[in-house]
Amino acid sequence: MAALSARSGLLPMFPIRTHTDPLPPGVRGGVLLLLVLWFALWATAASAGQGLLEVTTDPGGARIYIDGVYIGSTPRQPGESRRQRLDAGSYRVQAVFDRRRTVTATQQVTIAPGEIRSIHLLASAEPDLVSIPAGSFLMGCQPDERGCWDDERPAREVRIAAFDIGAREVTFAEWDACVADGACTHEPDDQGWGRGERPVLDVSITDIRAYLDWLSRRTGHAYRLPSEAEWEYAARAHSTGPYYTGTCIQTNQANFDGRDVSADCADPAARFLGQTATVKSYPPNRFELYDMLGNVAEWTADCWHPNYEDAPTTGIPWMRGDCTRHVVRGGSWRDGARHLRSAWRDPRPVAQRSNEVGFRVVRVPRTVDD
Repeated sequence: MAALSARSGLLPMFPIRTHTDPLPPGVRGGVLLLLVLWFALWATAASAGQGLLEVTTDPGGARIYIDGVYIGSTPRQPGESRRQRLDAGSYRVQAVFDRRRTVTATQQVTIAPGEIRSIHLLASAEPDLVSIPAGSFLMGCQPDERGCWDDERPAREVRIAAFDIGAREVTFAEWDACVADGACTHEPDDQGWGRGERPVLDVSITDIRAYLDWLSRRTGHAYRLPSEAEWEYAARAHSTGPYYTGTCIQTNQANFDGRDVSADCADPAARFLGQTATVKSYPPNRFELYDMLGNVAEWTADCWHPNYEDAPTTGIPWMRGDCTRHVVRGGSWRDGARHLRSAWRDPRPVAQRSNEVGFRVVRVPRTVDD
């Protein structure tokens, strides 16, 4: 294997300080010396027709194999990498994580002479999915429901095939892995609220398509956005009230502006966070789906229509109409309770990036030919 030729070797791991705390003079000198050594190793590799591979993992401490040969483990400190000098060529890089069950993540990489190639491997790129059973439901403004808008009418019976949907919204950690792999070029702004397990926001439909393509390649399963009908069916989880929580919703059940509710649903303990919360911070609905209402509103696959006249009666996306805008569902951290209703819908330009809107994924079922 070229990766383990006589010229190849492990590069030492040098933790680089990324904050601005002053370093003691002795430590500063040591860091500078390590940087010089690291650059010398890179220059040596480049002159020998080699490149450098930097592997980070989430979580750290994963065993790394290149073309089936063990080269060591990634550091447990977040953001620090295992570095390997490699002959120019293509390699299969695998991270093995020891958890309750062994989890692996694999990526094919190509190294050019003199190139520094960085990759980030997740313990599982496969999203946390919930299987939603087939069924039918009344989509739109329910009989006797107050607070509806005209675009939620006329209500109609819709048949939904079984499908698998994300148990939670896609997180910054998942999106940042796509950026680290070079597949997503947009780096969303987290508004200073934090990344990690908070839902990703500030992403457009175009941005999301790049993420879905990457996720499909990484996992070997095709992924897409939910249709508007699938989304509402999943959000309702067999409920028929304004919310899956019943007639009212409170701020211990979802992240929204609890000061903006109808008089008969007033809650003295209501609060307004003014930002997103980490995913799964609130109880799920009956389908075990988290944050279907509140936190961030969610993109769907459907083009915008001002009402449900002639709308499909199955779960397929409605791809005629105003396709410069797509439907957003669920309400967000900044919305009042009326916008969190299961029937609420809103048009957003497909190029819009908003601090209120994120998304969750649906896995496309395999066919016999796959």
